Amino acid sequence: MNKETRNFKKTAMTIIRLNILLVFMLVILVSVGVVYPAINASADSTFKYKDYSIGKTVSYSGIVPTYVIDGYEADLSEQPPMLSERNIAYASAGALFKDAIGTIAKYSSSKKCITIKYKGHVLKMYIGKTLAYIDGEEIEAPCAPYRVKYKSSKKTATMVPTRFVAETLGMEYYWDAATSTVTIKTPFYYELNGEKVKYEGTRGKITFEGEEVELLDTPSIILEDTALLSTKSRVFKATGIDFDYNKKTGLIKVEYDGNTVLYSVDSRIAYVNGLLSRCSYAPTVFFIYDRDADILYIPGRFTMENLGFNYVWNSATGTSEISTYKEEVPEVTEDDGNGADTETSTEQDTDITNIDTEEGLAETGEGVDGTGTDTTETGNTDADGSNDDGSNENGSDENTEPEVILLPKELINVINTNDGYKFFIDKENCIQTLKLPVPSGVTAADFDTHEDIIGCMTELKLKGNYTEFYKDVEIDNPGHAILQIQMYYDPNTDETLIRLFSDIVLGCELSDNEDGTVNVRMDFVKNLYKKVIVLDAGHGGHDPGAQAEGYNESDLNLKVILNCRELFKDSDVKVFYTRIDDTFQTLYDRADFAELVGADLFISVHHNSSWYNTIKGTSVYYGNLDTYTSLNGLTSEKLATLMLENLTEDLNTEVFATGVINKNFVVVRDSKAPAVLLEIGFMSCPEELERLVKDKFSKKVAKTIYNTVLSIYADADK
Repeated sequence: MNKETRNFKKTAMTIIRLNILLVFMLVILVSVGVVYPAINASADSTFKYKDYSIGKTVSYSGIVPTYVIDGYEADLSEQPPMLSERNIAYASAGALFKDAIGTIAKYSSSKKCITIKYKGHVLKMYIGKTLAYIDGEEIEAPCAPYRVKYKSSKKTATMVPTRFVAETLGMEYYWDAATSTVTIKTPFYYELNGEKVKYEGTRGKITFEGEEVELLDTPSIILEDTALLSTKSRVFKATGIDFDYNKKTGLIKVEYDGNTVLYSVDSRIAYVNGLLSRCSYAPTVFFIYDRDADILYIPGRFTMENLGFNYVWNSATGTSEISTYKEEVPEVTEDDGNGADTETSTEQDTDITNIDTEEGLAETGEGVDGTGTDTTETGNTDADGSNDDGSNENGSDENTEPEVILLPKELINVINTNDGYKFFIDKENCIQTLKLPVPSGVTAADFDTHEDIIGCMTELKLKGNYTEFYKDVEIDNPGHAILQIQMYYDPNTDETLIRLFSDIVLGCELSDNEDGTVNVRMDFVKNLYKKVIVLDAGHGGHDPGAQAEGYNESDLNLKVILNCRELFKDSDVKVFYTRIDDTFQTLYDRADFAELVGADLFISVHHNSSWYNTIKGTSVYYGNLDTYTSLNGLTSEKLATLMLENLTEDLNTEVFATGVINKNFVVVRDSKAPAVLLEIGFMSCPEELERLVKDKFSKKVAKTIYNTVLSIYADADK
């Protein structure tokens, strides 16, 4: 054997030994991983305690589970939980069940018995024994409780098997081995209109100026994206709000710092400093089982903001954060960034490539408004020297305007058409015509009409300042559908606004009278119009939607809708818009539009976003409950397919994913008409964003929507 051969064999044997050692180490690591799963990094896994059952100090170095109660992590740092040798989760009855969950837990040293009372149930367990009692009936526990004293905190605790205790007392219990997390959901019931409801949503908290407000077993309830605050909590005491509730009449008055809001139970109508408005959810009386009492709940954001408070919904903690406005002193810093609270909707696509949320929470949502600057486009050049997106040759948008500071509208007059404030009308008998006085030379054709469906408000816009004419005007109102008339002058547009408020969705038709007045006929929508659709600009107000390069999705959505509005003005299609300015509507209100006006179809406009800036394309969503048909069998799926084909062809965009996607979004799921949600393109993709922000591209989108709607009606008329 020569020297080279010996060296080769020596090297080979060394490699073999190293491989054997590596395999041996991997086997050990795998074995350890099986026996001892990954320790929860959020908790200290090594501590000492005295176990009274054996009279010795024990050093624990195993898994310390995390406990999440109704969405919030329990602080068990002074009495950390642990797993037994049989992998049964134990925790302190006092720290977990009494302090974190809110049961009554008492230990009797003479009887060596731990008693836990919760929602009418009584559980008794005895130290060292598996025999337990629930409401007096014998039951066998999987293991016995025991007593310990933690060395670090000097706390004495009764350790109980947490799954057994939780489930025996009617709670839901989940164990996630991957994260060593126990999730416990406690039951919360309320009764409304004689029906017992198990509440599954967030049990909201309240803070004022950063201090937690006592809820007294009446947490905030989130219904239809609205945080409802309990009037039995300490929120009024904490904030200084004057509160009065007349149970006989159902009238509610809240006052603070010169502001007054009047409500009536079960009515969405509210009067804010005398002006009629509508809240997103009516004040409601719930029977709360935990209190064994009827409790009045009122809408949180609407109440607080109209009383002059600052209101923020913190989705991470499920908290209505209330504070007084403080004058801010600007600080000069090198980085003058702007921060904002940005809670988004629960209607989020779980696909990692699509992070656009359908909408923000209604009253529970938070966000910011914003503007952006234009970017350059490298697309093809049209014959007129502009790019195909409407920008000129140097890439700027010729329609870009400087930021405009809007002036407040000036209140001219308020006319209550009934004696006092009224919260309800006869919804079966509310058709009426009023005679509207108009300045000399003004006719019905001079008015531009817009209906705010959710606000049950019809707005008549008249070009010019007619403050002097309308400030003392009297109006003949032979009916009860119109509850209040508000008149404003808008200095930004030089328009006089006449707003007619009702408690039901009505269409409006104007005609001239021989005496120089204008007839304003209020009637059910389908009595006035044959072709009716709803167009929805997604997001808006305090919910900006997706954001990129200084642009807000809400603004891009609205731009498309306003372009649609111009196109539909001279058509025979009556279009109702969920919004025509930067305002917010809840998901559920938007979904209600189609039914309220008897629409033939519903189209919601959105722009998408992704974690990845290479993802692009157009997609159209429709709802899982695709059971509504109109116009010769038109369904949501058929409408989605038609919209996708036309959009991708007209806009020359790619198809994202499968293009037509069945998704359980609220606005398409709950609309009582064929409904689709358009995702025009991805704001997160720089290439697409350059096109999406251009006026000409927005007009192309609007033109496609317009032509598609007209083609649908044309086919239906054949």
